[in-house]
Amino acid sequence: METNEGLEAKTLFAHFQRIYPGSFEDGQLRTFQCRVKTWRGTEGPGREVYFPQVHVPGRLSQSDFTDMSKLQISIGGQSFDHLIYHFVLTYSNWETGTVCFSESFESLSAGLQKSLWKLGGVPEQHQTDRLSAAVNKPGCPVKFV
Repeated sequence: METNEGLEAKTLFAHFQRIYPGSFEDGQLRTFQCRVKTWRGTEGPGREVYFPQVHVPGRLSQSDFTDMSKLQISIGGQSFDHLIYHFVLTYSNWETGTVCFSESFESLSAGLQKSLWKLGGVPEQHQTDRLSAAVNKPGCPVKFV
């Protein structure tokens, strides 16, 4: 069952009836099926979880920063370490990017503004990650009052 996830309990039960004649009666099939189902749910291989998403035109855009330093880009022999602010419309996958040098509120604001000007409109909603660097100054802990 670990190597063949598609194997049905009924097939296994028939196999055991052939190998061990007289040990398993037809009336035990339902109990065996329940135990196989329980084993698959608790001990069996993990299953991929998929949440279908429905995207509507003009409703949602998303953005994030991507660190480009692993590409080892150089200009004039000097390392060009930078980030890309990436903006995408979730329905059409229309996208654009802006070079920036920090994951800050200023970079987010500039990247979003350039993206919206290039798009020529504004979607109903925009999502981005928490961007802790954009709301917390380094060395300044968050205080809740």
